[in-house]
Formats: sequence, C-alpha cells, structure tokens
Amino acid sequence: MKIKILKRSKIFIFIFLLFFQGCYLQKVQINFDSIGNLSPKSAVIFENDSIGYVKSIHSFESNHLVEIDIDDFSLHDIDPEYYLVDPDGKTKILIISKNSRNNLDTINFLKGKPRTSYYFNLFKYKFDDFYRNFNSDITLFFKGFEKSLKEFNEKFSERLKKYFNYQNKL
Repeated sequence: MKIKILKRSKIFIFIFLLFFQGCYLQKVQINFDSIGNLSPKSAVIFENDSIGYVKSIHSFESNHLVEIDIDDFSLHDIDPEYYLVDPDGKTKILIISKNSRNNLDTINFLKGKPRTSYYFNLFKYKFDDFYRNFNSDITLFFKGFEKSLKEFNEKFSERLKKYFNYQNKL
C-alpha cells in the first residue's frame, strides 16, 4: 500500500514538473560599466516586446551587476547580447541576437559584459583593499617590534654596564 502511494506521488510530481516546465522565470546576470538611470523594475526588451524586468542592481565603484528576470523565454536559442538603451529617458535593457546585431549602431549603446567580469573586478578590489590593510598592519607591527627591540637593547646595555661595574669593584 505504501509503495503504491509512493509510486503515484512520484508520477504526480513528474507530471507536474513536465506541465510547468515552460512556466518559469529565467535569471540572468550582466555586468555594465555604467547604468545611467537604470533601476529595479526597468524593462527588458527583445524584438520590441517586453519580456522581463530588472530584478536587482549590485554596484561597487564603476561595476554594476544587473540581475534580470525573463518571463518564459529561452535565451539559449538566440545567442544573446545585452545593451543599455535610453530612447525616452528611461534606461532599458535590450537583448539582441548576435546574428542580428549588424543592424545595430553600437555607438549609441552600452554593451553588457559577462557577470564573471563583475566578480573578477570585485575580487581585484577586495584583494587590493586587503593588501593595503595588510601592508599597513605589517608596517605597524614592525614599528612596534623595532621599538621593543630598542627598549630591550637599552635595558640589556644598562644591565651589562652594571654587571661590569660590579665585576670591576671586586
């Protein structure tokens, strides 16, 4: 009895997943050097149709990682490139197939880069920050160590002088 219920529930879950396989939000992350007035909820456009929206923007220095949600649309078939456009004062993300980009005047658009470039720049920034802090910490450590050595040397010299003075009196 338990085995039949388990088999039926597995079949039901499988059918449920097959049925709703096409109904999903696809999450994509793109890195831009500048984002203009792009904000969460800005439109994502493909072939003059709004297919999604900007979910979030994570920024540091001149790197902006933009996460977009795309409604029920597969980007795998079109080999996409991502551009920021600002035709009416509202910055949007335009998705263009690499095959059709010949029609595009890229001077007026800012092209997005893969998200790995954002993480690489973030790592570089964090490493540089760590190095600066480490360098200053090491400098402080050695200055303190040098001061301690000088104090030790002075005290040791005084004791040696006292010892030799004591030995000469005997």
